Amino acid sequence: MSANGSRKRKGPYLKWKDRTPLDVTSEEQWQTVPTLAATDSTGCDNNSSHADGIPEVVSVCSDTEYQDALSGDEPPEGYQPSVVDTDLDELLEEIQKVVREERSEDLVDDEQTEVLAEKIAETTTYNTAEALKEGDADKLSSELFPGSKKALGAVILLLCIFMIRFRISDEAMNYLLSIIGMLLPDNHRFPASLYHLRKYLSVYTYLPQVKYYCSFCYAHVDKDAKHCPNHFCSSDLTLPGSVSYFILHNLTNQLQALFKRKSFTESVRNHRFSRSVKQNTISDVYDGQLYQTLWQHGFLSDPNSLSFAMNTDGVAIFKSSKVSIWPAYLLINELPIKDRRARENTLFYGMWISTKKPVMWSFLKPMFEEFKQLEKGIAMEDHTGAHFTCKATLLTCTCDLPAKSLVSNSIQFNGNYGCWHCLQQGENFRTDSGGNCHVFPPQLDNLDGPPRTKQSVLSSVNKVLGDIASGKVNTTDKGVKGPFWFLYLSYFNVIDGFVIDYLHGVCSGVMKLLLSLWFSNDNKRQHFSFFQHRQRVSNYLKSIKPTLSISRVPRSLDDLAFWKASEYRSFLYYWGIPVLRDVLPPLYFLHFGLLVRAINLLSSESISEDDFIAAEACLSQFVVDFPTLYSLRYCTMNVHQLLHLVRCIRQTGPLFINNCFIFEDLNGFLVQHIHGTQGIDTQVVRTINLIQTIPILKEKFLHLCDDVAQCVSSMSSNNTHSSWQHLSDNTYRIGPLYSRSLTVEEFRAIREMFPSLFFSDVKCFLKMYLRDVESYVYGSLYRKLLRRDQSAIRYETSGSHCRYGSVLFFAIVEENEQQSCIAVIHPFNLCDSSSKSHINEVIKGDTLEAISLERVVDSIIHVEVGNKHYLCHAPNRYDSD
Repeated sequence: MSANGSRKRKGPYLKWKDRTPLDVTSEEQWQTVPTLAATDSTGCDNNSSHADGIPEVVSVCSDTEYQDALSGDEPPEGYQPSVVDTDLDELLEEIQKVVREERSEDLVDDEQTEVLAEKIAETTTYNTAEALKEGDADKLSSELFPGSKKALGAVILLLCIFMIRFRISDEAMNYLLSIIGMLLPDNHRFPASLYHLRKYLSVYTYLPQVKYYCSFCYAHVDKDAKHCPNHFCSSDLTLPGSVSYFILHNLTNQLQALFKRKSFTESVRNHRFSRSVKQNTISDVYDGQLYQTLWQHGFLSDPNSLSFAMNTDGVAIFKSSKVSIWPAYLLINELPIKDRRARENTLFYGMWISTKKPVMWSFLKPMFEEFKQLEKGIAMEDHTGAHFTCKATLLTCTCDLPAKSLVSNSIQFNGNYGCWHCLQQGENFRTDSGGNCHVFPPQLDNLDGPPRTKQSVLSSVNKVLGDIASGKVNTTDKGVKGPFWFLYLSYFNVIDGFVIDYLHGVCSGVMKLLLSLWFSNDNKRQHFSFFQHRQRVSNYLKSIKPTLSISRVPRSLDDLAFWKASEYRSFLYYWGIPVLRDVLPPLYFLHFGLLVRAINLLSSESISEDDFIAAEACLSQFVVDFPTLYSLRYCTMNVHQLLHLVRCIRQTGPLFINNCFIFEDLNGFLVQHIHGTQGIDTQVVRTINLIQTIPILKEKFLHLCDDVAQCVSSMSSNNTHSSWQHLSDNTYRIGPLYSRSLTVEEFRAIREMFPSLFFSDVKCFLKMYLRDVESYVYGSLYRKLLRRDQSAIRYETSGSHCRYGSVLFFAIVEENEQQSCIAVIHPFNLCDSSSKSHINEVIKGDTLEAISLERVVDSIIHVEVGNKHYLCHAPNRYDSD
């Protein structure tokens, strides 16, 4: 049985539409649908009669389940009708009879499902309690073999990191374990196979859950059920392909495992209270209005309370198959930013595997149920054995537009009222080729309004339910298709909680659109096309040498179709202004500059009120001028939602806090660890378990062996430097010293700093590391960086003013029996010293200067275009590739 269940069938809803008359007006009047209860400012239901706070409307949605079948809208599973008409019962029985007659011939094999396991994946992970009884925890603390200085747990830690770092397949790992075992004494405790290794690790992992559902109505079913419990469906579940499944990981169990780690517990309890932040600025999610509201209500001011940032999106596994996985992740906001993004601290909710998109009311129902329990509080135990109550809630959900519409049960971005943040309808635009697209003309009297609110969503949900109950099909109201699970969470803001993602919206959206309009062959006859400069721009891009923090060097416009989102981001942040300055006409260049300035301000690590005002003015003008400079045809959702971006940042924090770059990296990581086409779900689950086990093993065994700790540190990072020398609190020398005979100009520069220097030979080095800003600086004499420039720096003068330069080399100079570390630089002079832009044109000095390494503040990005030089400041430390 395949994971996606359905095998070349139309699907129950399409089939019912084909077999059932759409006119049901002759049926008796359906029961009146009760209205949704209003909520207070925190999102809590004031009128619910249910203990868990779910509004009464949940119990009535299935009164319209048949109509949802006709319209293709799937209501949340588990709803029971309060009143069922006799005539409707007879109609449904007739439908079921027709469906059953056709079902057997529809459920045929699908060649796309052959990549999935024949049977539901049952992982080989042992039950935790059984593993503990077997004493595996004690075995890990024992020595590898009698007389060995290495603990078995430390060696297993190395194996786990090795598997992850080098993406080792199961087959290769089995051979490796066998080879190592043959080299050890006969009485060793080393795992003989991958089976035994996983048995050791089972002490620290939890079994995933397999959630079964009916392939026709998507209602959750028991594994051994014979018929679907949904009486509107009642399908025969013994037929091949009639039952499907998705994978779940219990969130409570994952949180308990995290709280058992000392480093995690201390971070979530202390970081948000001890961080330093400028007054009246926004630098993290804690400063946003959503977090502040829950803080003031006392929910998140408790050190044991947590909030989550959620994402789900489809990931293609193989190019030759339509099968995709939809993982769902949760980040913990209370961790420091870098720890928040670490894979071992990420909660893995579950995974949908299918050739089709997930049905969210089925996929997210277990998440909703867990969130309701977490909002009330769950008993936990920390690393000291102390018991406490942990409360948690969903704060934000960051998805691309198609996934957001699935989660929020709303229409797509290309339909009327497709914007989730306002109630502008938009309009249909007829293209020159005869096609249609949905556009949002700027409403000059109310650019970003009228705003969509939770009350308007509740009203739309009630109206949709009422329309369906009265017999209407394919009904929506102001973009809302019906209820969704997050609507019933107590603390989730259903409008501002859905974050505008700038990966898909700005980088792969607006920035990609602009480059296509300017330089695409399809638009070269348009008035906004600058196709004649395409080759010139490509040459400029290929000549740029980025820093090491930018993994992808700029590519030609000929490869524009293959650019990644991070390349569009780099063009927006750094390359665009220098490259296009002499290419675009002034009006178009200034218009593009509005976008660059606004995104840079909203991506900075500290956003002031003045920054918000400036960014909002820039984005508003950018959107207003867009149809004039280009065409109304291109004022699509990505351009329109720029008007809501400032409000989104005020609510949830800077752009680098909530975006899909973080989650796309996790998706890519999972795909890289899939080997072969069989048992995809099992491979993903084992990878997740391995990632979550590594930090536990580190805390338990890393301190036992210094050489193991060094090896772990080396394999756990991309840092391959072995010869680091501490120079000061902030600086480290990388690589060996070498003797250098100074040129006349170099000797003069150093002599100005050290007048008593008489020797022209000094000890030099070419690489250093700045710990405070976590940045490398390489001298330009370092010849191995052919396509990179890591030599540009910002340094302080004696008057605490900042200047810029390009490092030639570093040197250690002895004077009066004291050693001093210096950098010999080519200074840069600003063309406009009063500029506050993050990109500035500079003139490279002809003479050399020597400065102390203690004055170096950080490295910056040097862009050379033609015969002009520009220096670019990164808006933050976290938007690196």
